Amino acid sequence: MMEGVQESLAGRVALLQLSPLSYGELIADGGAAPFRVDLSALTQRQAARPALDTPAVFQRIFNGGMPALASGQYANPNIFYSSYISACLDRDVRRLSAGIDDLKFLGFLRAAAARTGQQVNYKGIADDAEIDQATAKSWLHILKSLGIVFLLRPYSNNVLKRTVSTPKLYFYDTGLVCYGPSWMERGRFLLPV
Repeated sequence: MMEGVQESLAGRVALLQLSPLSYGELIADGGAAPFRVDLSALTQRQAARPALDTPAVFQRIFNGGMPALASGQYANPNIFYSSYISACLDRDVRRLSAGIDDLKFLGFLRAAAARTGQQVNYKGIADDAEIDQATAKSWLHILKSLGIVFLLRPYSNNVLKRTVSTPKLYFYDTGLVCYGPSWMERGRFLLPV
């Protein structure tokens, strides 16, 4: 989008990183107070929101928080995420890395989705995707720059421990993770239609 710009736009342009919709946004809880961790604030927040049963929680996880799905523009999450991945590959990934193999990248994405919430293991991801570790690290960097994944570093009071500890891999959208493991093995996972 900005690759044709010839001059510096420093101080004149703001770039926003938009995350998928939160639970509060999905239920249109616009008047909610900012999130606080103390017990009284959490109890008030829980009392003000509708309770979800287990199937409803899993349905929210499978659907994710993409606005097009939440608004009802797309009824089928599988079709939405298939189109999302295709557009992401065709436009953004190819722009950041020329000569990328689509099938290997999809295998890499699937391996990364299967490891969400775990410590980053480049060798494991690379072995599953049948690529080398340097490529896995490069492709993970592409996913980070596109706002698809983030690495959560562990917290420690010791700053040196924080810098050497292995981060955990998370996707911003749970729907993409749930769609991910089924990309190449359709019959093995049960997804809502």
